[in-house]
Amino acid sequence: MAYQNINQYVYKKLYLTQALEISDISLASDERDYNEEVIFSPYLIGENNGDVLPINIDINNSVTNPGYTLNYGEYNPDNVMLSDAYWNPKKLDLNCYSATPLCDIGLVGTDNGLVTQMTGETIYYTNGLTDYLNRFDRYTFDRRFKVFQTTGYTWLPNTIFSGNPESVRYEVVSKTGSTEGLYHELYGGFYQGFYKMFEYDYQVFPERVSRGWTMEMLLKPRLRDEYFPDTGTTLNQIYPNNKNIFFYMGTRAENKYWHYADGKNSGDT
Repeated sequence: MAYQNINQYVYKKLYLTQALEISDISLASDERDYNEEVIFSPYLIGENNGDVLPINIDINNSVTNPGYTLNYGEYNPDNVMLSDAYWNPKKLDLNCYSATPLCDIGLVGTDNGLVTQMTGETIYYTNGLTDYLNRFDRYTFDRRFKVFQTTGYTWLPNTIFSGNPESVRYEVVSKTGSTEGLYHELYGGFYQGFYKMFEYDYQVFPERVSRGWTMEMLLKPRLRDEYFPDTGTTLNQIYPNNKNIFFYMGTRAENKYWHYADGKNSGDT
């Protein structure tokens, strides 16, 4: 008989035993009070350690999701989500940082709808933490990774640069299930964020993780479409090869308005 199992208190591993006694091999609980990183634990691995789990977004958690009711055809610019955890490998005092304005966001922030104009727009960023009231502010970014619902249209005279019209749909609909709780259905819409800005002192996730990294998502397949574009189309219909992509991590273009992205200098100074 084994002296212990994974669901019981772990006894000392070092003790005297008779030479002819037979023992089984048993799995043991970990060293964190026997309630973390084990089979019966209610916690995610690294849930309380931002260096292990730097991004943790839960749609059902009011700390990470403001909980707006999202309806088809009604874009809500305040629909943002925020990570509960944050990356701080150097153990810096995050109270020592203050917000810094970034005034050229219009050059890269109109194509995804973060801002609505090429000029006169400002976001604020800090490597510290913002206060409780401003944590969900669309234009304020701190050490906690933030994503916002995209939109491809930015109103006249700053219409979308790619040539896609206003009728392209970027819809997200909120639903509540009896067992799964609150979740978001994507009808052409998606969320986007950034964890590093080129030539700015802002970074909330490492560029290269020394031992690799893992991402986990809970996805609920939709067996029946409830909504359809009354006019226009979706990006998946324009770019059918993008179908079934639910996560993408890469580099965004900088100053895309300098000239058309055809690989040639248009002659602009």
